[in-house]
Amino acid sequence: MHLDEITDDRVRKLIGELSSKLKPHSIRNCLNIVSRIFNDQPRALRLTNPVAALDRYDRKSIGAGWDPKKTPWLRTEQVRAVYLALPELAPKAPWRAMFALGTFAGLRTGEVVALEPGAFTERERALVEVSLAPAKILPLSAPVGA
Repeated sequence: MHLDEITDDRVRKLIGELSSKLKPHSIRNCLNIVSRIFNDQPRALRLTNPVAALDRYDRKSIGAGWDPKKTPWLRTEQVRAVYLALPELAPKAPWRAMFALGTFAGLRTGEVVALEPGAFTERERALVEVSLAPAKILPLSAPVGA
């Protein structure tokens, strides 16, 4: 299919097909990719972005977006239980340290996995920029391993 064959009607049809297979957030991600392709195409092609032609009704038909208030968060005792259930630190099983790093530093799984052993020794220093958002400091009543 060529770019000039993609119309807003085809995008609506795609939304209908994807709605039975994907969650609303994933459908929006797909639409963002299509929109970027059209926004990045050379102006000489003079193509209209079909995603931009969707109206409010079309966008609402995708479904509700992610609601952070409905996201279940682990309580302190649950974090402690998961941490203690993981094996002690070993060269071939760094799961406990990886869990702690991801949980308390706010790193995503891919960021934790991408870290190399020894990245934080005195000889090698690394700067891990986690977020530009202000940090939230949450006191823990007792050490995690206690």
